[in-house]
Amino acid sequence: MSNEPRSDDPLLERLLTKAEELESKSANTVEEALPIAMALSPRRRLPSLPGRYLDEGRLGAGGMGEVRLVRDVALRRSVAMKILSPASSASPLSVQTFVEEARAVGQLEHPHIPPVYELGADEAGVAYFSMKVVKGVTLWERMRKQDWAPGSAERLKDGIEILLKVCDALAFAHSRGVIHRDVKSDNIMIGDYGEVFLMDWGLAKIQRAATKLDVPRPAGSPLDRVVEGVLGTMAYMPPEQAMAGALVDQRSDVFGVGAVLYELLTGQYLYPGHDEELVLEQVRTCAYKHPVAAAPDVFIPRQIVGVVLKALARDPRERYENVLALKHDLQRFLHGGLYLPRVVFAPGEVIIHEGEESDSAYIVMRGECEAYKTVNGERRVLRRMGARSVFGEAAVVSNMPRTASVAAVTEVTLLRLSQQTIEDGLSGDRWENLLVQTLIQRFREVEARLAELEGARSSR
Repeated sequence: MSNEPRSDDPLLERLLTKAEELESKSANTVEEALPIAMALSPRRRLPSLPGRYLDEGRLGAGGMGEVRLVRDVALRRSVAMKILSPASSASPLSVQTFVEEARAVGQLEHPHIPPVYELGADEAGVAYFSMKVVKGVTLWERMRKQDWAPGSAERLKDGIEILLKVCDALAFAHSRGVIHRDVKSDNIMIGDYGEVFLMDWGLAKIQRAATKLDVPRPAGSPLDRVVEGVLGTMAYMPPEQAMAGALVDQRSDVFGVGAVLYELLTGQYLYPGHDEELVLEQVRTCAYKHPVAAAPDVFIPRQIVGVVLKALARDPRERYENVLALKHDLQRFLHGGLYLPRVVFAPGEVIIHEGEESDSAYIVMRGECEAYKTVNGERRVLRRMGARSVFGEAAVVSNMPRTASVAAVTEVTLLRLSQQTIEDGLSGDRWENLLVQTLIQRFREVEARLAELEGARSSR
């Protein structure tokens, strides 16, 4: 082993030296090092910081170590502490990966990235870093709640708003030369008060000039499905990340966001198989099902399908150039109101009744319905309506009673458009919004004037 230092950083040099010493010992080293892992057993203190940290239990574990909830006695707050495992502490590559993760996140001061507070090592050479505790659920967990079923307006609208914040976090990281490389729903945390954090930067790639400390990264968590040296989570992985020597850049993270959007729309993983070799081949060829084919019973707006397909293009040059371009199209989709609530009516069920007051119009997505009037007890059909037909439109610009009834002929799926949705969608200063707002206002003024004249005529 050379005595020449690998780094001018005392902490990293000390950790690498300790790792090489452990690596050079017998295979029993890991077993002998188990007492080190117990250094943070319940209510124990770190040996190197005896008066500052108290352990409060484990938050999680992975292939390289575990995350503990600890109490910072000096600052009187709880923090999350990520601790390298004994096995990983014996590997210089794992040690360097761990330190680089802490430093990569430490330089990313952003509202949607959990801040790192401290990087250090205990007396036994076990590395750790502390960071903000995020309380809440992951997006993966949220998507499996019954009230957030695929196809619901709430899931689509709220999910996209979460992804907009993820795009902000990634855009900031990319501006600092950091690529996440493991964007997935399980790494997106939703706080108890609506906060959104992009977590787990353990596979982050720092784009900087090569130095003598730059070495290939070791395999990460076993949950990341490492096959043939491929790093990342294959259900969300861009094809270039699964091929040795291929360029991985910010468009690879665009693909990751697209894969999460795919999961949000369909309720399925991009590559849902369990055979790792088969899935890896699907990743390399970008052989995923079209969103509509993957979830044929779920209504997926055509406009958002175009967004997800562009984000998931096999060739990075055909994807969005960066996450801000993807964010722009997601915002356009939301502001266009194309996440309207979906309602289903059975054959024969009446959708609107003649004479009733309502503020909603309907767009037919699937099935057929018919408009009719009842004259002397007889039903007279006015017209039949299929997909892409609109009815009840006068209700969104006036308060006039319905002039006809509409009933489902077959099972029919409709999008409901209310006056409130129209007002929300027209809240911006775009010229289209101002024009439609003016037309609606003129229509209401004419309606009010006609009602006034009608009243005056009736009083004579």
